[in-house]
Amino acid sequence: MIQHALEEAGVPQATLDKAVGDDTTWERVVTEHRALVERTRSFGVPTIVLDDGDGAAIFGPVISEVPTDDDAVRLWHHVSWLARYDNFSELKRERSVQPHLESVRRYLANRA
Repeated sequence: MIQHALEEAGVPQATLDKAVGDDTTWERVVTEHRALVERTRSFGVPTIVLDDGDGAAIFGPVISEVPTDDDAVRLWHHVSWLARYDNFSELKRERSVQPHLESVRRYLANRA
């Protein structure tokens, strides 16, 4: 998955090879993760820290299908406002639409 994402972004395979081959890469990932968990007292992947790293840390929003550009902007405005609202902690609901992901399609096909 990482290779495919890098290809789509136009990043050469050698960049990934260099990072994976360098022992300090994993050390930096672990250090950054621990610092984030310590500062935000939370964990999710990916974690987004608002306001140039000084704001609220959020995991999400978790959505099933890629929205239109206009809907994505509206969604982000609502999510980021809610994340900055100090009186808000959590919102969760049942999944009404299966994720539009190749891995989910393969999993469901294998179960059939």
